[in-house]
Amino acid sequence: MLERLLRQYASKVDWWRHDIWSLRLDPRIPRREHEPRANTAVRWGDITPVWLREGTKFYLRLQMESGQLTWSTVMQHRVNTARCAAFVAKRGIDHPALADGSERSLRSLALDSGIFLHHWQRETPGRAEVGGSLQPRTINKNLQTIDLFYRVMTDCRTEAAEGLDDARWLALTDSHARMFRPGNARSARPTNATTSTTPTSAACSPTSSSSACQPSRLALSSATPARSS
Repeated sequence: MLERLLRQYASKVDWWRHDIWSLRLDPRIPRREHEPRANTAVRWGDITPVWLREGTKFYLRLQMESGQLTWSTVMQHRVNTARCAAFVAKRGIDHPALADGSERSLRSLALDSGIFLHHWQRETPGRAEVGGSLQPRTINKNLQTIDLFYRVMTDCRTEAAEGLDDARWLALTDSHARMFRPGNARSARPTNATTSTTPTSAACSPTSSSSACQPSRLALSSATPARSS
C-alpha cells in the first residue's frame, strides 16, 4: 500500500487530483511551517458523486494555494462535503448546477439542505454521541462551507470546466453565488409545510462570459462570508 502511494505521488499528476492527501507523502501540498495536523491524511475516494468530489478538491486547491485556507481546515471541509454528498444523493442530483438555474429553485434547494442537516444523525463518535443531531452552529458552518464553495466555483467556472475536463461547471450562474443567505440555518427548521419537489437537473449551457479566477476573488472568510450584490 505504502509503495503504491509513493509511486503515485512521485508521478507528475497534480497533487490535488489524488484521492488521498498526505503531507508526509506529498511535499507539494501547501502547508505552514508548523502544521498541527501534519500526520493526518484526508481521503476523498468515498465521496460521491464524482463531480462533487473532484470539484471540492479543485476548490480546496485554489483556496490553499492562495492562502485562504490551511491544512487544518481541510479535514472539516471533508466532513461537510460528505454531508452535502448525502443530500445530493438523496435528491438524485447529478449535475453541478444542482437545479434549473433559477434563483427561486436554488433558494428552495438551499433551504431544503438546511432541513436535511437538522435531521442528520451522527454515525461516528465525536464530541456528541452516535445518533445525536447536529448543533445549530455546526449546521450553520456546514451551510457556509457550501455557500463559499459555490461562490468561488461560480467565479472560476471556466477554470473549473477546463481543469476538471467537465463542461457542466460552465452552467453555474450568479444565482449559484446567492443561494445561501444569513439565517438559513435558523429558518430551515422542519415545519409542517409541504417541502418543494425535487429540482430537475440543469441543462449544460455554457455561459458567454466568466469572471477571471483571481486570488483576490478568493479572499473570502468562511466564517463570515460576504454577500454578492
